[in-house]
Formats: sequence, C-alpha cells, structure tokens
Amino acid sequence: MKTAVGMKPSEWSASLDAWTIYGAESLGERFARETGLQPCWPTTTVAAVNATLGQTKGVTERVKGPPDEALALGYDVADALADKYALGIARPPQFGRGSRFDAAVRALREAGQ
Repeated sequence: MKTAVGMKPSEWSASLDAWTIYGAESLGERFARETGLQPCWPTTTVAAVNATLGQTKGVTERVKGPPDEALALGYDVADALADKYALGIARPPQFGRGSRFDAAVRALREAGQ
C-alpha cells in the first residue's frame, strides 16, 4: 500500500528503533504526515514505563516527563502496524523485542505494505 504521501508502513516502521520509547503524540503526527495513514498502535504512559523499569530492571534513571504523557514503544508500533496492514502473513511467536520488531517489519514487506 503506497500512500498518497509516499511512504509505506514497512518503510516507515523500519525507520524506527525497536528499543526506543517515543512520545506518542509526535510519533503519531509524523506517521500521519509521512504515510497519510492514521496511527493504530497502543500507548502507555511515563508513569507505567517508570513503574515497570523500577520493578523489573531496578533502573534508577527513568523516563522523564509528566506521569500521564502518552508514550509508544518501538516494537509495539511495528507489531500493531503488521497486525493491521500485513493480514494473512504468518509471524511465528517471538520472544525478544528486537525479534518481534524484525518479524513485524518483514511481514509488512511481504505483504507489500
């Protein structure tokens, strides 16, 4: 699906980093501007990410920002795009964030998206 704006979801998602935590609002605006499509991925909040990092990783340097600021995780974005635009393309279960991200981008490419 080549959009009116020009960038396919596969090209756009490949420009992301699986490990990066993005501001959901600015990422959604960028996606709409560069693809002509509406964002479709789940979001979380600064507070939720910080709670998870503190509990699971013991991380002391946490994500900065208002607790209710919406965030998007790179691997979740790619997963959601593949779920929406790569229907019918098999993606075996993946257990790492990088593997999930790579499988989602591959599925989008295979679907011609």
